[in-house]
Amino acid sequence: MEQEPFATIRAYPKRFGWGVPAVFVVSIGLGVVVAERSLSMGIAVQLFLQTVGLLWLYVPALRRRLREESSGEPSSSP
Repeated sequence: MEQEPFATIRAYPKRFGWGVPAVFVVSIGLGVVVAERSLSMGIAVQLFLQTVGLLWLYVPALRRRLREESSGEPSSSP
């Protein structure tokens, strides 16, 4: 059996293939804008956005995959 989070990421390659780079691009962009005013605040904003963004990608996909496994349905990419 494959370990988490790799099983969930592999079950939804489109979601993570587009989502992870988007999370990092947005967080870097906003972090740079805020860092011009305060470096520590820019780093905090970047870390917060990355954490929230990756959780937003991962948690719904994990719940869907576990629900599909418990009902016996094959997982499909959305």
